[in-house]
Amino acid sequence: MSNPYSQEPHSSPYGSGDPAPAGGNPYGGQQGQPAPQGGRTLPAFVDPYQPRERQPPYLPPVPLHELVQTTSSPSPTQAPQANRSAARISGPSSAAAKIGAVACLVLTLLLLITHTAVLALGATAIFFAVCKSALPKMWAANAFNAILLYIAQVIVLGMVLGLIDIFTDGTLRTTVGMWIRVGFAVLFLASAVTAGFGKYFRIPLQIRVLRS
Repeated sequence: MSNPYSQEPHSSPYGSGDPAPAGGNPYGGQQGQPAPQGGRTLPAFVDPYQPRERQPPYLPPVPLHELVQTTSSPSPTQAPQANRSAARISGPSSAAAKIGAVACLVLTLLLLITHTAVLALGATAIFFAVCKSALPKMWAANAFNAILLYIAQVIVLGMVLGLIDIFTDGTLRTTVGMWIRVGFAVLFLASAVTAGFGKYFRIPLQIRVLRS
């Protein structure tokens, strides 16, 4: 009975039985792979659980600078939506986009001065949902937030100043409400002129329901 722990060389269970040469590849089929840019030869990967004809191929090496560029560059799906919108708006806008933005702002202005701010709110929401170009879509969101702030101011100040008018027989509610409406009308007029030139600026508002 042979000793399984003897120091005699044994044949490979996957090969022809010849012992592997000193420093060589015991599975034969895999050759060393040259490193990029003429560097030293990389040793071949050897899977000791697979026979020589089923050894996995050694994949080509990836240079370090390409690996750094792949991991550091952001994916297009990970880019923020606001940055993409700003990049589209910074370029030249089409005539249709300018007309759509101006039409949205002028309609909002007309509905505002005729005391139909709720209709103006609905009109800007429709423009925001329908428009595909960045310029009118951003202006519609801007106008929607502005009209929403206008309605909130009119309601809150109307209640407070209405109570004051009851006790003082004054007209603060009507006077202040008129100046608020005039201020927003001037703001929308300036926005319409700016949109006519294909430009955009975000109105600084405390209420931002739609992203602009």
